[in-house]
Amino acid sequence: MFYRMWTTKSEYTDPGIDYYEKKYHASILKNLQHKAHAMGLELVPLNPDMPQTPSSPTLAT
Repeated sequence: MFYRMWTTKSEYTDPGIDYYEKKYHASILKNLQHKAHAMGLELVPLNPDMPQTPSSPTLAT
């Protein structure tokens, strides 16, 4: 196991879970955009004002 020695005497500050979640989601989005581009497609963000409808038909009861 490799341990990195601190080269400065400054205290470590954890950026928090939000930082890592944003970084993870950005990585996922970049990967999807790359895959879509390779297939000749483009990712388009959803409009949050539009009502969400299912992609497949459903039976109303």
